[in-house]
Amino acid sequence: MSKASTKRRKRRNASIRARRDLTRIRTFGDPALSAVCAPIDMIADHLDWIENLVTSLAHAPNGVGLAAPQIGVLKRAFIIWPGREARPVICLNPVMTVVDLTTYESKEGCLSYPGYSLRVKRYMSVHLDYMSWGSIPTSEDFDHRASRIIQHEMAHLDGICEVRDAWLGLKGGARGN
Repeated sequence: MSKASTKRRKRRNASIRARRDLTRIRTFGDPALSAVCAPIDMIADHLDWIENLVTSLAHAPNGVGLAAPQIGVLKRAFIIWPGREARPVICLNPVMTVVDLTTYESKEGCLSYPGYSLRVKRYMSVHLDYMSWGSIPTSEDFDHRASRIIQHEMAHLDGICEVRDAWLGLKGGARGN
């Protein structure tokens, strides 16, 4: 085997390992899950990892949302897919505003803490300003299930996860499924 083909093989293998690492959902104790994420520079940042975010969620059983830090990317982005019949929504640099102060409590899990769930209070409706895929400024209202998913993913962008906190024993109520 020539030196050139060995170098190409090593580069290809490194690329495959890096891609596989970005599609692996981070779990229990990974420092990325506690990090506060930086805004995306829509001009300077490379966004090739977005495809990995979409792929990771698409392959996650029962997954309805996934934030960038859950695949090890410390940028303010997430994808929600509230129902497989609906379109996935990619949100870059999201800013959330509560629309309806009414709260409701429901059981919630997290792909980064598989097997654990707890009841979490969330707002009924939120408004989200974000850049969609293709750098299109978007402004939408979400309620019920989509609102709940957005609030969960927004918390991830600030290093917060109620399921993790319960798992660590900081709050009561986590249960193994």
